[in-house]
Amino acid sequence: MVQAPLEANGSDAVACAQSLAAARPQAIIFMAFGPSMVPFVKAARAHVGVPIYAVSIANSPQILKALGDDARGLAFTQTVPYPFRQTTPLTRDLAAALAREKLEPAYDYMFGYLNMRVMIEGIRRGGKQVTSQSIVRGMESMTKVDLGGYPVAYGPNKHHGSNFVEITIVGPGGRWMR
Repeated sequence: MVQAPLEANGSDAVACAQSLAAARPQAIIFMAFGPSMVPFVKAARAHVGVPIYAVSIANSPQILKALGDDARGLAFTQTVPYPFRQTTPLTRDLAAALAREKLEPAYDYMFGYLNMRVMIEGIRRGGKQVTSQSIVRGMESMTKVDLGGYPVAYGPNKHHGSNFVEITIVGPGGRWMR
């Protein structure tokens, strides 16, 4: 395994990709997000030519649009359900909310919507007097909650909530594939 640091603005993306290429990796795990991703992916496509896996926070629509055809084939971990098919009560609820606002489904919306649902449930469980302590108490009482096909579980020693992870790939035209 080899690691290569990358400047936040991606100014050293070519040098970074070249140093990775020298190690002849079978894949790249991109552990960053933001503007550095665009020049890095382009440089990696030119110099390394192996699959690139990235974390879900890096999959912003703006980055994928800036990458254009270079986004095709990128694999991303996702920590929220696939928002493009209405297969669960959660995805149907999100689709209805987005339709009211004339918005298209996206992972960013699913992430925000799901986090809002979790927070509202935690506040509700905390009681009528909303304080930071009541929210913590409410969240920690959510030992097993199904948010419409997305289970979460919290507790005094469990503050992560979900173990959900899947991998998606950017397909032709920037469409997500599972």
